[in-house]
Amino acid sequence: MSNISNRPSALSDPSKISIIRSYGVVFAAATFFLFSFINLNSFDALNQTLRAFYHVNALSISNLSAMYFYANIIFMIPAGLLLDRFSTRKLLLTVMLISILATLIFTWGDELWAAILSRFIMGATSTFCLLSTAKLTSRWFSPNHSASVMGWVVTMAMLGGILAQQLPSLIQLTGSWQSTMTAIALLGFVFWLLILIFVRDNPPHRENTHKTEQAHLKKIGFWKTLGPALINSQTWIAGVYTNLLTLPIVVMGALWVKDYVVTVFHETTGQAELAASLIFLGVLVGCPLAGIISDKIKRRRLPMLVGAVLTLLTAVFLLSERSLSPFEIGLDFFLMGLFSGSQVITYALVIESNPKNTTALSEAIASMIIMSAGAIFQPLFGYLLEKNWDGKTIHGAALYSANNFHDALWLLPLAFGVSVLLSLFIKETYCRPTH
Repeated sequence: MSNISNRPSALSDPSKISIIRSYGVVFAAATFFLFSFINLNSFDALNQTLRAFYHVNALSISNLSAMYFYANIIFMIPAGLLLDRFSTRKLLLTVMLISILATLIFTWGDELWAAILSRFIMGATSTFCLLSTAKLTSRWFSPNHSASVMGWVVTMAMLGGILAQQLPSLIQLTGSWQSTMTAIALLGFVFWLLILIFVRDNPPHRENTHKTEQAHLKKIGFWKTLGPALINSQTWIAGVYTNLLTLPIVVMGALWVKDYVVTVFHETTGQAELAASLIFLGVLVGCPLAGIISDKIKRRRLPMLVGAVLTLLTAVFLLSERSLSPFEIGLDFFLMGLFSGSQVITYALVIESNPKNTTALSEAIASMIIMSAGAIFQPLFGYLLEKNWDGKTIHGAALYSANNFHDALWLLPLAFGVSVLLSLFIKETYCRPTH
C-alpha cells in the first residue's frame, strides 16, 4: 500500500501534467452537471406555473418531475458501462446535445405527454454528467485528492440549483417561462462548446495505461465486469447513504421548499426563494468542505457519520418549530444543506472501493441508487400532501395546509436517521485504493 500512496499525483508532479489543465478538464465536464441541475431543480420555481399550465395536482406534478429520476435509474448502469469502454469526451458531447434539444421540446411543447417524454430524456442524458466527472477525476487526479475534487464538482452543480431558484425573477425579466427556459438551453450550448474545447479523455502520460485497461475490459467481458461491481456492499451502502442525504435537494430544493415556507411560516415569495437558495448554498459550501476535511484527515467514515448526525438535527429542529423568523428558517435550511454535503465523500469512497478500470460502472451503480431518491420520495411527498388535502385550489392549482406539509415533512428525519445507521457500516479506505 505504501507504494500506492506515494505515487505522484497531478497536484504533486507538474512535470507530468499541470494543475490548471487537470482542473480545466474536470470542471469543463462538470458544466454539464451544472446544466442538468438547472433542469432538475427548475420544478420548484415553476411548480405553481406548471400545475396551472397543465391543470394538474401535486401528485401529477411530482410524477412529472420524477420522470427525470425514473430515467436516471434505468440508464445509469448502461451509462457507466459505456463510459468505461468508450471515449468520455465523445459521449459527453453527444448526450449533452440531446439534453439541450429535450429542454427545448419541454419548453415549447403544449401537451403533457411531450413534457413527460422530454423530462424523461433529460433524466436519461443526465446520467452521464456525474459519472463522466468521476471517471475523469480518477484519470486526472490521484485518489488522495478525489474527495476534494468531487466536492468542487458538486459545488458547480449547486450553482445550477441556485440559478434554478432565480427562475421567477428571470421570468419577469423575459416575460414568460418559455423564454427563460430557452435562455437556459442556450446557456447549455455554451457549456457544450467548453466541453468540446477543453475535455480530453486521458492525461498524455496515461494513454498507454488507458489502452491496457480497455484491452483488459474487453478480455474479461461484460458479465465478469458487472458481477463484482454489483455485489460490492460498500457501493450499495454508499449509494443508499447519499440517496437519503439528497432529500434536502431532490424533495425540498427541487420541488416543495417555496410552497412549504410560504404556507407554514407565512413568509413572502421572495423570502421563500431565498430559503430555497440557501439549501443549495449550504450544499455548495458543504461538499467541498467535506471533501477537503476527508482528504486532509485521510478518513471517509467519520466525516460521513458526523454529517449525517448533524443533518438529522436540523430536520428535527425544523419539524419541531412552527413559528420561526426568516433568519432562523434560512439558517436551518443552510445548515441542512451544509451538513448534508458529507454525501460527496461517497463518490471518492466508491472510486477507492472498486477496481480502477470499472470506476464509471461502480459509480453508476451507486448513482442509480442515489437518483432513485427523486423517483421514490418526490411522488411519496406529493402523496402525503394529497392524503389529507381538503380540496382547496388557487388559480387552478391545489392549495395545501400547514398540517399537510407537517405530515409530509416527517420523511426528512426518518431518512436522515437511517443514513446515520448506514454510516456505521462503512469500511474505512484511508483515502487509498483497496484494489
